[in-house]
Amino acid sequence: MRLPTRSFAAVLLAAGLAITGCGSDDEGASNADAGQSAVDDEPSGQEHGSHEDGDDTGGDDDAGGAAQEIEVEIEHGRVTPSGERVTVSVGQPVRMVIDSDAVDEIHVHAQPEHSFDVQAGKDDQIFEFTLETPGVYEAELHELGDVIVSIEVRP
Repeated sequence: MRLPTRSFAAVLLAAGLAITGCGSDDEGASNADAGQSAVDDEPSGQEHGSHEDGDDTGGDDDAGGAAQEIEVEIEHGRVTPSGERVTVSVGQPVRMVIDSDAVDEIHVHAQPEHSFDVQAGKDDQIFEFTLETPGVYEAELHELGDVIVSIEVRP
């Protein structure tokens, strides 16, 4: 099977980002500038991200359309889903709903990179962000080293 040149380039870009992404010392430093937010059902003061413009309530009226929701479960050292591909449009919000029994950190290897602190024992932790550049980007758990999903961003 022959891959189109564009898909091959996207795979190479994603691989390069995955190799270099985890070593950054300033991970998450530009979260507010990246159109990313953390939303939590209970105010805890532990949010990682911001609501820069105050209009990040659900993403249904964003330019990219309705948010793509990804339900994630981290239990006994295993993550579900594991490596599945999710497709979104440029600017479409991605909302991750996390249930976890362990502390970890989610990294989305994009430019700019997004990162979120996951708390143990807290269900329905919600992290929302957008991706503005077409390509394929991995969302991984830093401590477990597992890829949750590959996010394909289409124009």
